Amino acid sequence: MPHARILQPLHPPTHARTPPPTHPPTHAALQDIAFSTAGGLRGGLALILCQAVLSTSDHSDSQQTKIVHAEMVLWTTGFVIWSLLVNAPLLGPLMQVLKLNATTPSQVRAARCS
Repeated sequence: MPHARILQPLHPPTHARTPPPTHPPTHAALQDIAFSTAGGLRGGLALILCQAVLSTSDHSDSQQTKIVHAEMVLWTTGFVIWSLLVNAPLLGPLMQVLKLNATTPSQVRAARCS
């Protein structure tokens, strides 16, 4: 039996030319923490907490209870409106200041590989 000839590909595989993938950092950068903190200030949590307090409180018809409920609704509504009108438009400029809108070299390599 003649020796079997090993076939070589005409072109080397593409994965041989690309560098090994880099692993994401195991810790968050200060810019990521700052943006996550600013972006996380939303009214959803305030609405949930307000609803939880109002649904578990005693349902007495006292004047004091009505005042507390009305104040909670007003404060929660104010916080939701503030987070939508003030916080949301500032997230774009904050990304630019923190330089989070730039494409990193690892993102460019990943885009080329896919």
